[in-house]
Amino acid sequence: MPIKDEVSWNCLISGYVKAGDLRSAEIMFEAMPVKSVVTCTAIISGYASNGDVEAARKMFDRMGDKRNSVTWNAMIAGYVNKSIFDEALSLFHLMLLDGKCRPDQGFNLGRMIHGDVLKMGFDVSNVFVGNSLLSFYSKCGLDGVDYACKVFDDMYVTGRDVVSW
Repeated sequence: MPIKDEVSWNCLISGYVKAGDLRSAEIMFEAMPVKSVVTCTAIISGYASNGDVEAARKMFDRMGDKRNSVTWNAMIAGYVNKSIFDEALSLFHLMLLDGKCRPDQGFNLGRMIHGDVLKMGFDVSNVFVGNSLLSFYSKCGLDGVDYACKVFDDMYVTGRDVVSW
C-alpha cells in the first residue's frame, strides 16, 4: 500500500470482510496502527454476517465507549440473524441506556426487532423472547404499555414465569 492512511486501511479491511476472507481482515486489522470505529464496526459486521457472534461480541466489548449507533446495530443484527433474540433485545436495552439511540428511534427499532422475531417463527411461546419483549415494552413508557399488555396476555397460553410477573 503506497499510502497507509485510515481510509486505505478501512477499504482493505472492508473488502476482505465483504469477500468473506475474515482471516485476512483480522491480519490487516491487527497491523493497523490506529483502529477507528469504522474499522471495528466492519470487523464486527464481518464476524456477525458469517455467524461468529462470539467473536463479534468480543470486538464489540473491546470498543468500550467508542461504539456508535452503527456498531450497536451491527451487533444486534448479528444476534437477530442467529436467532439469539433475548441477547439482541438485551443489547438493544443497553444501547438505549448508553444514549446511542434517541427514545423515539428506540421504540420504532424495538418494534422492528419484534417483527423480525415473529417473521423468523419465534413468538412469546418462548418464555425468553416473551420476557425480553415484555421488558422492552414496559420500559417504553406510555408508547409501550399497550404492547406490553398484549405480550403479557399472549404469554398466558404458554405460561409465564417469575420474570414475567
